[in-house]
Amino acid sequence: MREENKNENPFLDKEFDDFLNSMGEEKNKEPTFTVKGFGVDITRRADDGYAEDMNRIPCFIDPFHGIPLQLQIFIMSDGSLKFRAWEWKCKDPLYNNGYLHVNEDELTNYGHKEFHPTPAQKETVLGLLSRRITWEGLNLSPGATLQKAVGDLTAEDIAAEENKAGKRMVFA
Repeated sequence: MREENKNENPFLDKEFDDFLNSMGEEKNKEPTFTVKGFGVDITRRADDGYAEDMNRIPCFIDPFHGIPLQLQIFIMSDGSLKFRAWEWKCKDPLYNNGYLHVNEDELTNYGHKEFHPTPAQKETVLGLLSRRITWEGLNLSPGATLQKAVGDLTAEDIAAEENKAGKRMVFA
């Protein structure tokens, strides 16, 4: 499958590269593997307790550049992060999106005409932006749709987060 490009992607662990080469089109041949030192379990069940929180924010990210694997999580109304699923995505991993985005269709399907984020959700997004908050050690950089979902981030919000994180936040 990837034999001709075996050493092309420096982000892959040898274990994961061997896994990709061995699996062909059979996506779930091996349920667990390591990529960039992070253990992935494709068969992991969603965290308990997310279904009751109708003000949750459904998010997705492709955390490993060059690998068509999507992480789906929720930002709960209390600001906590809950795991939802790992899912194999696009066939061309060059089109991965390395930013945490909102599944906007799903957000409105929860019955919201307008979504109203909680202060805790906004604080979590700020914590993700500053990298003070990670999910199981992975940095999840918020994308535009997530930043839009929690509302405008003010200079006061950013200054408060910089104080909590103990470092300046740089925006491009």
